[in-house]
Amino acid sequence: MSEDEIIEARKGKASCEKGQAMLDLAGALLENGNLDEAFDAARDAGVTKKEMLEVAGHTALNWFTNSINRICRTQVDFPPAPDIE
Repeated sequence: MSEDEIIEARKGKASCEKGQAMLDLAGALLENGNLDEAFDAARDAGVTKKEMLEVAGHTALNWFTNSINRICRTQVDFPPAPDIE
């Protein structure tokens, strides 16, 4: 991914319908949004069940890791990602 694509992904934006559907699915999983709508949109965009499971797995793992680090107050030993607008 280019630097611009990474920044857009951090904003929840993708340059293609399928990528956008996967980002929207991850957001719906985190926000307890309308999952049926997110699943339907992902399917309509060509996202397979396997890919949806992968999105769910990555989303869950990142949420879990972030939660553990917050609870443990882990000291970050690498530079933070730059702010995005």
